[in-house]
Formats: sequence, structure tokens, C-alpha cells
Amino acid sequence: MELVTASICTLFSSQPTLLLLIPPTGYIPIFVNKLRTKNDVIAKSCLAVLLKFAGETACVSDMMATNVLADNLNNAFETHPDHSELACDVLVKVFESGNNDFINQAIHCDLIKRLLNILDSNASQSTKAKVVQMLQCIQLNPILGQQITEILAKSNVWNEFKDQKHDLFITHNNTTQYLAGKSSVISYHN
Repeated sequence: MELVTASICTLFSSQPTLLLLIPPTGYIPIFVNKLRTKNDVIAKSCLAVLLKFAGETACVSDMMATNVLADNLNNAFETHPDHSELACDVLVKVFESGNNDFINQAIHCDLIKRLLNILDSNASQSTKAKVVQMLQCIQLNPILGQQITEILAKSNVWNEFKDQKHDLFITHNNTTQYLAGKSSVISYHN
């Protein structure tokens, strides 16, 4: 399963225009619905493929049309906590699309509260940085931003993170390696 998932993801990375052909096939709702699985390998594969889908507007629209994306991602956080960072990657892209229906779904299924719980957990610094990035992004939504701000204002943990920039989660060692040319990508550290 991992080899097939890696192959699919590599194909979409090297040929992103192929993503335009995915919505008419009807596969996107299948991947969204499989997020409810108890099988860890299937959930991880679905998240990885959905991350690729989230890079294409037509795919994101199809993901939204299921009306269960937020609820199923919320379930994936609960059922498969080891894949929280991958789920956050998907959410970052989906939230950045600015889709009001999705933000509304996220509010109603308590996904925002789940994200706040991640900030108050032993999740990696990278995962926490992505959560902060998402929450700050959706606060800027012209229609639902005020409602998000009200939810966040009720959270004690948000007060600790609300002014953080995601680059503040990068450790000194990683920054030094990056500046010294020892790493081609800044990595986040637990």
C-alpha cells in the first residue's frame, strides 16, 4: 500500500495537470470517506493522496462537495493521532482555499476545538506551527473570521500561541544547519 501511495503522490507531483482529470472519475469522495477507517495504513494513504488533491482547486471543490471532509478529518485526528501532521498538511491547503462552506463545517464539527487541543498536546513543534498557521489564516476570512476569533478567544491555549509566527517553531540548530548549507530544507524539530 505504501509503494502504491508513494507512486500516486510522485505522479501527481511530477505531473500536476493530471489532477484536473481526477474530479470526474468520482474517486475523491472515496478517499474522503475512507478517512473514517480504523485501518492506520489506509488512513495514512488517504491523507497523503488528499494532500496532493488539495493542491488543485477542482479537486478541493470535489472534496468540499462531500460535505463530510471536515468531520472525517476531525475523526482522523482522533482515530489516527500519529498522522496528525499529515492531516494538518491537508488542512492547511484546504483552509488556504478560503472555502466558507468548509470553514463552517469545521466550526460545526468541532474541528477548531480539536486543533486547539493539538496545541495543548505533546504534538511536534511542526504540527503545532501548522495549527497556528491554519487558525491565523481562517481568522482572516471576511465572512466567518469573527466567529473563529470568538471561538479562539474562549481558549486559554490560544492566548499562548496566537501571536506566534510559524518560523518561531524552528529550532536554533536547524536554522544554523540551513544557513551553513548543510540542509536544503528547514526541518521542524520535536
